Amino acid sequence: MFERRINAMQTIGINKEDLTEVFHMVAAVLNLGNAKFDAPPNNSEGSMVMAECANSVAMAEKLLGIKSGELEKALCNQTRVTRSERIRSPVNVRQAADNRDALAKALYGIVFNFIVYSTNLSIGYIDDVKLFVGVLDIFGFECFKMNSFEQWMPQTLCINFTNERLQQFFNSFVFKLEEQLYELESKEMSQKSCCAKAEVVVMRCWMRNASCRTALTKAAQSPERGHSSAKAAAKHRSETAAKKKQELQPRTVEHRGKQRAAVAEAWKVKQRYNIAFQSSMLVVMGQQSAGKTSFIERYLSYAYSEVKRGMGTMRPAVLTCLPQEPHLDDVIEVAEELETGGQSQVERFEGSAARTYLQNWTIEKNRIGKPSKKKLLITIFSKECTTPRRIMDMPGIRSNDEDGNEGFNDAIVEMVLEELKKPDSIVLSLADANNEPTLDQLVTLLKKHRAILHQVNLHKRFRLVLTKSDQWFRGISGGKKVQEHLRSWQNELFGFEPMLIGSTLDPKQADESPESRTLQYKTADEREAKSVQEFWDESLKGELEQDKAFVKYWDEKVGFKKVVQIVEDHALDMDLEKVTVMMREIQLHQDDVKVQSQKIEVDLRNSDSQQLRYQGSLLVSALVGDTKRFSTASTGAGAELFLSHSDTLKENAKTLEEEEADFEAKRSEYSPDAMHNAFETSVGRTIDYTRSDEHAPGNFEEFYKEIKEDKAFMTSAPLSASRLTAGAAGYRAGQFFERMVLRFMHPEPEDRDRINCAGAVNTDFMFLDDELTRVLKVLQIKAAKLREIALYFVQKTSHMQMMCFSYAWSNMLRKKQFRPFIESLAAVAGEDRVYETLRLGFHKQLLVHAQKAYTD
Repeated sequence: MFERRINAMQTIGINKEDLTEVFHMVAAVLNLGNAKFDAPPNNSEGSMVMAECANSVAMAEKLLGIKSGELEKALCNQTRVTRSERIRSPVNVRQAADNRDALAKALYGIVFNFIVYSTNLSIGYIDDVKLFVGVLDIFGFECFKMNSFEQWMPQTLCINFTNERLQQFFNSFVFKLEEQLYELESKEMSQKSCCAKAEVVVMRCWMRNASCRTALTKAAQSPERGHSSAKAAAKHRSETAAKKKQELQPRTVEHRGKQRAAVAEAWKVKQRYNIAFQSSMLVVMGQQSAGKTSFIERYLSYAYSEVKRGMGTMRPAVLTCLPQEPHLDDVIEVAEELETGGQSQVERFEGSAARTYLQNWTIEKNRIGKPSKKKLLITIFSKECTTPRRIMDMPGIRSNDEDGNEGFNDAIVEMVLEELKKPDSIVLSLADANNEPTLDQLVTLLKKHRAILHQVNLHKRFRLVLTKSDQWFRGISGGKKVQEHLRSWQNELFGFEPMLIGSTLDPKQADESPESRTLQYKTADEREAKSVQEFWDESLKGELEQDKAFVKYWDEKVGFKKVVQIVEDHALDMDLEKVTVMMREIQLHQDDVKVQSQKIEVDLRNSDSQQLRYQGSLLVSALVGDTKRFSTASTGAGAELFLSHSDTLKENAKTLEEEEADFEAKRSEYSPDAMHNAFETSVGRTIDYTRSDEHAPGNFEEFYKEIKEDKAFMTSAPLSASRLTAGAAGYRAGQFFERMVLRFMHPEPEDRDRINCAGAVNTDFMFLDDELTRVLKVLQIKAAKLREIALYFVQKTSHMQMMCFSYAWSNMLRKKQFRPFIESLAAVAGEDRVYETLRLGFHKQLLVHAQKAYTD
């Protein structure tokens, strides 16, 4: 069985490397299923992989290419993203198990989607065709020795009755509706009968429903017994199908007209409100002699050039034709893509001479030595245009590479491929119907690039049109030869069935002015229809009128109007999808306007001085509350905070050594003078805390320098190597300060000497003879040292409080309650200035409290 699976996967094109990855993913899912979790000994709210499952998790990591230990961290922790940071915290055992299940499901889903994608790729699945495979899984029919309420009760919808109803619906949806569709389209089909047990279902409904009971009775009394006769039922279906077919055509035409009007309106909205919308692009390619330019002009119903030749001889030209207001002159706007990127300034031609200016401009832009992919961008506003259209006129394919134009045709194919990669393009390839496909330069060129063309989705986006069919009609006779010629084109060009159109211009008309050509385009359909009908009556009718497939082809794909109808229907479907997207953009724009309106209302409300004071007090209170919450963060199992999917530690989390370096750089902001000044300006009085410092040894700075250089002491504090945010590091700071105090305040030899040298002259105890006085003096010196190290702790704690304040500010920006008020302030002064003002105010109050704490 396993070998058969591998063989099947290789058959649909999955290579060995991908097979190995599939098995790795499946094995990883199986190993994940073995993972179980338990709470760590020191954290009942956390989780960890149980020791007995460690091997399974390690194997899953190896199969998935994950570093050792990372999978457990991902499963046992969750990450929250704030404005300036990512915070990872532990999850409990149940949540860890949910994470495991979600990951396993996602991995298995990736494998499943990959296999489905590979299968679709191998069978030629087409994205834009709405296909589906449905599976109906209904209740099993139950019949036991003792059948109870669940199996059957006439008064309820129970298992067996529900089963019959579902089965009847399935048969009706899959078979009966399909039969009706065949009848509607007048297609032959073999009648198949299936047992839907309709009588059983109707009888059960009859037992429950009086109206059903009445209907069943009337049907039973009817002579035809509800069309029980197969002949009567068939007649009824035939009449219904014919009636629906008659109603369908005008409704379809009306519906398509409304859809085209919607697309035209979308263009107006695009121009008026500058909303992104781009209709489908018809890319026209072909040989120079295939009538490419006259086809485009006929398609537009408007001769846009002064002379009968295309806009692009060396460069592609994108023509956008838009309706013009009846009272305005025609306008032509031109620009070009530049080799350096971007496009040139738009030039505007108006009035009767606009086409002459356009012709001169295009001739000038095509004076280059070799073909270029940089497009000419031409927009035509004309009263002749009734429906917005976009066409790319590709340079004509040369019959052979001329001197100086080597690689010209290959460049054209490359440009067509670039357009086919876009989802909104349709390629129309024109060739002369008189040519044999094996000798046609277009076929030769496309077959040369067959491998590249097959990499893009050509289905329904590539059309082959044989032009000048009226001339071909005159040179061929017999239906079989016509079929052979068309089939040879289809076989040579990747299976695309060719469509036929006649000559656009009347060869009897010598005048080829724009006005004359425009008039001929309006009468070309009548001339072509006459030519096609004559050829059918004289050469094909007697031989091929019984060939239903060919008759259908002739009715649907021969003639300019029918070709345009096929192309436009496809383009319209593509445009309607974009109109839907544009409507969503308009809705979003309206939502933005609504938000802006609400913001203006908030701004007006916030302009009131009392409201400003009230909102400001709420904001400050919330900031202080959040600062306190962030500054009391726990240092549990989630002390080490990592970025998701990365080994890089969080940017704002620091080790003890980094924390001290950061504090040293900001320490001047919390100097005694800064605290003194803040206290004096805020409280209006000064606390004299400097008197005792007059006799202090003043050696704390040297001691602090030695401490930072002592690696052993720096790492002696718990969590010293852990990267912690300011709030979580508060606990570590207290422990580190405790160790510093014990070291800084340890007994010194000088202390004993100062007490014991009663009669000696001592600079520290001059004129003091009382031993108790000398002891008190030593204690004063120790108190001064303690004051010095206490200053360090107050300063560092203040610094960490300011860090927590920055976290609180980031949190405020996400709260709906305060965001409008902050935005109204930022609109006047800028968000950075609002933050800086609040920060300075908080810093000043923090210094006041620090002064009080230090002196107390």
